[in-house]
Amino acid sequence: MKKRAIEPPSFEDWTNRLKVYNDYIKALGEYKKSSAEAELKLAEAAGLWSKAEAMRVVIRQMVRELQRLHRQTGQVQTQVKRIGQLARRARLLLAGRRLEGFSQAWSAYQYFELRAMLESEADLTAVLLPVDSHDAVYFLDNRFPQRACQPLPTEIGTALGLAAWLRTSKYMVRSGSPPHTSLAHLFRAINSVAEREVQSLLAALDALRKGTYDSWKLPQILGVPLKSRRWAIEQAPWPRSTKPSPRGHSRE
Repeated sequence: MKKRAIEPPSFEDWTNRLKVYNDYIKALGEYKKSSAEAELKLAEAAGLWSKAEAMRVVIRQMVRELQRLHRQTGQVQTQVKRIGQLARRARLLLAGRRLEGFSQAWSAYQYFELRAMLESEADLTAVLLPVDSHDAVYFLDNRFPQRACQPLPTEIGTALGLAAWLRTSKYMVRSGSPPHTSLAHLFRAINSVAEREVQSLLAALDALRKGTYDSWKLPQILGVPLKSRRWAIEQAPWPRSTKPSPRGHSRE
């Protein structure tokens, strides 16, 4: 029986994160709008006119922001496509052979590394190199494949350090070698940061749909702009007293 090939790691969840985040921010706006509409009816029935006017302000704001979000659907799709292209380009660094577009692949990789470092630096620095990872035979000079490589400096002991050294040395790491395995682990660690955010967003979406979001902490999403329309929805006044804790907000 043939062994099933192991799927190389990728940054797929960074693309998923943007798609789910866009769904979440729209659902949050709809939830606030519906909550404000319910509170408006109660306030009018009780003759609480100042509260009723405040709810009308929230409703008008949510309607405007949701309309803008729906108009931006095409822009979001373009951004999702661009992040997918970056993910495929970065994945080529694990090819284990000479690579055309070496600089572009590393630029794509750095897009994801930077965002993952902002969210969870400890997860990335925890990916260590085996002690036998420094031999020169594990590397390939991408510019001059026939030229012998320098060994990895012994003071480099993490996959992050390896990645930086490969980029500046313009080396590729050979498939199946100990440093190649560590680089793959680093890719998985970077992707796991986005994976956790996706799960947090999906849980928030589920809470919104079940109507249990009043006591929910807003998920912290880094690397996604929270300005203008999206920020307006998150910052809009909550119509109920049991609003989510503000500690979950991302202040980019």
